[in-house]
Amino acid sequence: MALYVGGLLVLIMDGDVLGVIFWLLGLKPLAFGLLLYGMAAKNLYDRWLLRRRGISVLATSDHTQGKKEIYRYVDAEGVRRFFEPDHAAAPVSLAPRQVAAVYDPRRVERVKAVLPLRTWVLRTIGVGFGGTSLLALGFFLVPYQLIELLSR
Repeated sequence: MALYVGGLLVLIMDGDVLGVIFWLLGLKPLAFGLLLYGMAAKNLYDRWLLRRRGISVLATSDHTQGKKEIYRYVDAEGVRRFFEPDHAAAPVSLAPRQVAAVYDPRRVERVKAVLPLRTWVLRTIGVGFGGTSLLALGFFLVPYQLIELLSR
């Protein structure tokens, strides 16, 4: 944060009005791009852990909370647990409505529904294009202004 404010102050002291505007506007796409990549990285990490040490179960629709459909499953200890699956999870059965899920026996709150391959492909393309576009725009608007100023 101090680096951001310091760069902004350098641009203000130089009197570069357009640089200041780009610097201020560039923070949003930079932050959203980093947030998008961060969320994708956390999701991939969780799914990687679940692939290594997860236990597969069938989760059955139990109830709704507002617009959220809550599913239940029974873990290896016999405890009933609840979670909200990803909206893209393909149902295994429609009567009763069930989805395949994987949970981590070391951290039982880490549970994910199994997603079809097409969902992974589309999400990867979305993060790749969307996240990269936002980062490129943010890096152009923020650090480029300071680099241009310092190279004069």
